[in-house]
Parts: sequence; C-alpha cells; structure tokens
Amino acid sequence: MRRFVLRLLNVFRAARGESELRREVDSHLALLEQDYRRRGMAPDDARLAARRAMGSVALVHDTHRDARGFAWMDDLRRDIRHAGRRLRQAPGFAVTAVLTLAVGIAVNNTFFTIVNAICLRGLPIEAPDRVLTLGTRDGQGRNGNMSYAEFDALRAAQRSFTGVAAYVNAPATIADEDRAADRVMGAHISAAGFDLLGERPILGRGFSPEDDRPGAPLVVVIGGGVWQSRYGADSGIIGRTVIVNGTPATVIGVMPEGFRFLQNTELWQPLGAMPGLSSQRRDLRTLFVFGRLRSQVSAGHVVAEVEALGAVWAREFPESNRTIRTRAVPINEAMNGNISDPTWLAFITAGALVLLIACANVANLLLMRGAVRGREIAIRASIGATRGRLVRQLLIESALLAGLAAIAGVALSLMGLRLLSGMVPSGALQYWMTLTLDGRVLAVLVSVSIVSIFMFGLAPALHLLRVDVNQIIKDSGRLGTAGVPARRWTTAFLAIEIALTLVLLAVVIGGVRQQWVNQRTEFPLDPVPLLSMWVTLPGQSYSSPESRIAFYDAVADRFASIPGVASVTIASNLPGVGAAPMQLEIAGRESPGDGALPTVVMVGAGEHYFDTLAIPLVGGRTFTSLDGSPGQEAAIVNQRLVDMFFGSRDPAGQLIRVGRPGSTLSGSWSRIVGVADHSTAARRYQP
Repeated sequence: MRRFVLRLLNVFRAARGESELRREVDSHLALLEQDYRRRGMAPDDARLAARRAMGSVALVHDTHRDARGFAWMDDLRRDIRHAGRRLRQAPGFAVTAVLTLAVGIAVNNTFFTIVNAICLRGLPIEAPDRVLTLGTRDGQGRNGNMSYAEFDALRAAQRSFTGVAAYVNAPATIADEDRAADRVMGAHISAAGFDLLGERPILGRGFSPEDDRPGAPLVVVIGGGVWQSRYGADSGIIGRTVIVNGTPATVIGVMPEGFRFLQNTELWQPLGAMPGLSSQRRDLRTLFVFGRLRSQVSAGHVVAEVEALGAVWAREFPESNRTIRTRAVPINEAMNGNISDPTWLAFITAGALVLLIACANVANLLLMRGAVRGREIAIRASIGATRGRLVRQLLIESALLAGLAAIAGVALSLMGLRLLSGMVPSGALQYWMTLTLDGRVLAVLVSVSIVSIFMFGLAPALHLLRVDVNQIIKDSGRLGTAGVPARRWTTAFLAIEIALTLVLLAVVIGGVRQQWVNQRTEFPLDPVPLLSMWVTLPGQSYSSPESRIAFYDAVADRFASIPGVASVTIASNLPGVGAAPMQLEIAGRESPGDGALPTVVMVGAGEHYFDTLAIPLVGGRTFTSLDGSPGQEAAIVNQRLVDMFFGSRDPAGQLIRVGRPGSTLSGSWSRIVGVADHSTAARRYQP
C-alpha cells in the first residue's frame, strides 16, 4: 500500500513538473520574441525567429517526459483515446461486439451467482468455519442426525467445544385472543443455541437453562418478520402472552429480521418444551446438533473425539448404535451444496461454454474488422511503431470492449437474477441463499472480463501483426489482410464455436430429456385437476393417533361435500416431494450380516389416495376404511419394489414393516394388499 501511495505521489509530481516546464518554455519564447522585436523585427518575424532559436518545443516536452519515467502513462492515455475514437467510428461493430460479449458475461455471472448463493456463501453467522455439525452415519453410509439421548451424552462428555446445541423443526401456529392464527415455520432449540451462533435478540433475551427444561413455563422467541408483520414492530411485545399451538406462551425476545436459523424459521421454543423429548427412543434421531470449537482446538481433533465417543456408544448400546458411527462436519459443508456435485459442475461448465462461444464470435468480428484496419496497422508499423506497441493498442481496444461488455453484462445479470428471484417460491431457498452480487461474484466478474480480453483479442492482434506490410501498402486499394491466414483464423474460430455450441446443446437437451423421462416414469400425474393444502396439528392438542385420525377424517368429509370435488384423500407428502426414506424389513427373510436393511421411500396415505391421484394398480386392491386400524395394517407397494425383492412371486399377503434409518424396527407389520404401477410405496395412514 505504501509503495502504491508513493507511486501515485510521483505521478502528481510529474504532472506538476510538466506544467512548470510548459510555463518555462512559454516564458523563454516570450523573452526571445521581445529581444527580436527590440532589434526591429516585425512581430510575426520575431515570433518565427524565437521559435527557430528555441528549437522543437515538442522535442523538449518529449525529452522531459522520457526523463521523468512516466512516458507509459501518456502512451496509455493516448492509446485509450485512440481506441475510443476507433470504436466511435464503427458504432455498428462496437454495439454488436459489446452485446455479444455482454450476453456471455451475463450468463456466466448469473450461473456463478446461483452457485455462490447455494454452495459458497455459507451461513451468515459469526465465524462459521468454527461451527461444526455433529451427526451420525449408518452402515450404508447414509448421514443422519442425533437422538436426544445421544445429544445429552455428547453435551456432558465433550471437551472440545465452548458448547453444543440441538435444533429440530416444528411448524407452529401463533395466535392471540383477538386475532386469527398464522402458520409459521417454528423450531425447538436448546438454550445455548443463539449464543453459539453469535446472535443476540434485538429486543428482550434468548433462552436460559431454566427455560430449557421439561415442565418450565412456556416461552417463545419470535423472528423480526413476525414481529413486524403481525405486531407492527410493537416494542411492548416483550412479556406479552400469545397462543402457540394452542398453548399460552410468553414472548421473551425478538430476533433480527435477517436471522432465520436454521430453515427459514420465524418462531423458536426451548428444546425442553418439545413434547415427549425425554422419553424418546435412542434410535429416533431427529435432532440437528452443532457446536462451536474452542479457540485452540482443531477440527481434526474434534473428529477423533466424536468418533471415539461413537465407539463407546456402540459398545454400551448395541441394539441402537451397533452400525452407527458419529461424524463432525463444518456447518457450511453440511448445509450447502458441494461445488463438486455434478449439478453445480454442469452449471459452471454451461456458463463457461456460453462465454467461450461469445468470445469466439467477437474474435471473428475483430478478424473481419481487420480487413479494414490492415492498411492502418501497416502504415504505423512502417513509420516505426514496434510490434509490442501495436499489440498493446489492439489489446486496449479489446479491453475497452470488454469493459463496456462487463457493465452491460452486470445489468443483464441483475435483470436475470431479479427474474429468477421472482420465479423461486417463497421459502424454497434457505434464508442466507440470496441471489445477489457480492464481493466474490464481482471479483469473478472482473477476472472473467480480463481473461476474455485475451481470449477474443489476442489472436486477431497477433494475426494483424503477421501480415506483409509492403504487400498491404501496395494493395492499398484492396480489402483483406493476407486473405489465406485470415480465413484460417476465421475457420478455426467458427469450428470452435460450433463445437462448443453442440456440446452446450447436448448438455441442455440431455438434462431436459432425462428430467422429462424421470417425471414421466416416476410421477405420471396430471396436476391440472389437483389441489393440495398442508395442515400441521399441534402435538399438545392432538397427542394420540385416534385424535389425529378423527381430525383428518373430518377434514376429508368436509372437503368431499364441496360441490365440484370428485375425490379427497390424505397423505403425509405429495408425490415426489419430501417423502421419508425408511428401512424395509420383509417377514421371513434374514437381515443382512452387517445389519444394513434396504432403504425405501414411504408415504402415509388415506383411503382414496390412488383414486384421487389416478395412479393405476397392476394388482390387488386399494385401501379400504378398515385398513390402518389395529390388527389391519396394510401397505401398497410399487412394481419396482416387487421386481427388486419378490421377483416373479406374487407379493400379496406378504408382511413388511418400515422404520427410520439407523433405528431398531419394532413397529407393527403391514400386509401388502396391492401393487401400484409407478408410484411411491404407500401405507394406510397411521398418524
């Protein structure tokens, strides 16, 4: 920085020295002119004689400029001026080249902005590289969370963290006695959670250990968005009683509006207030656990400590932890996509291909324009311009084009990002995944613009310098700059452009085709006549399966009575959206030696599920009103599951049961009553 400041001061001193030299030269000329006038010369003759005696004023300026060592700045300024004049003289070429390159830069920048938002930016928390997530991995390499018993044991045994906290999503309703309820994304978080993230409420306080114990008076912390939209940013909200999931709770804090940890959450309750937490099974792993490293502790040390603790659990609790290993991963790595994933590599590759195609187009434009500029370059070379000076001049013109294209590209990119942001459904991305231009994106944009200068500008410049100067001057009436070499360059760029275009089209068409095939194969549904809605039942009010079944049946009956509604069903998930992976056990078959059961995807479904979605059955029957009651557990599987596990045998009447990955299967057995064509495996809904 000091060296840069000194150089800048020297530039100012040099500019001041040139002004002083100009004044001194003008003063000396005036004195000489006055002397000749005193000798009796006419004013014009005296001025001419003074200039003759003085010598070349331009030579004096050039000598002074060379002596002060900043001739390159004057040359650069002149080259930029000359480049600007040349582009103004060819507005059609300039606009075409700038727009072509701007589209390539905009696409590249937009794609990188998406990758940056989802993969690279990371959570907006204090020192995220020091925050690790702590979870499990089963015998098949599938990642999972922790159970409350495991979290409690980890919290007591760990020595490498300043603290650990647990978090679990819990959609909630918030209401007041005089106002209708709102459904919000809620969560239960342990008392140390906010402190470990480095976040503080803007009003009130966070949870204390006294709040985070079973049986404590219920308190909540609300997000800044709820505080503003529902309560008008009322500072008197602290201490107010609200109704959360049908239970009175006291508001003790308000978090900043931009804080929505972890998954667009707007309302937090203490982990100790989670119903049935202390009695949960050890293999029910629903808690997202994280901790902040102590200042002198490395991530490698923590990994070893956590793995050792997992080995202890495997010995002490073989039924639930025999095939389970613990893991520790930085929170950004756990929550964000990996840039090495094929999807994001395809994004980056597509953006680079579009930019390369744009550069090839602009390079061809420059080659064609070289047919007009050949004589100019030849004349400049013949009067002493060096090849380095000419290459610099041509690259400065390319840099000017790239600079203008970068500005236009940023504008196009902002328009594209605004359009994409409007198309993304609310809540589809995590709260920190915003499609905005930050310092990393701008740095990449500048780098791309600089690289593009050489990609499209260097080859035409080198070509123009290899032409025969004498031949071009002789052929001054013709257009063309050594036609055969120029055609070779043009042919090469066209071949590159066509190849890149074909590769890009192949990637896009292949991806679209695969997506279309997947949709047609897995979900052959007509969504037009279908309407869906979500209902979240508070655990306190609907704690038993019977109460939940009664509620869902009442909702289904109410909707079925609406005119125009042909069929109504209840399901735990929409087809292809967030269905739960489950371990599958088939009665009468031995479990694998490593205890790793196969994984299937299951949806809890109502009586008219397949009729409502128009999913055909290839065998058996659909659910009836009796299915799902105690002793009448039933399941419908798809043809793929039959092919994998039953082959040519009829699966009707076979008993299966499912459970969460890594858990011990101890639930009731379900009898297979039907086989669907291409739907997710379903079981009669048992809340």
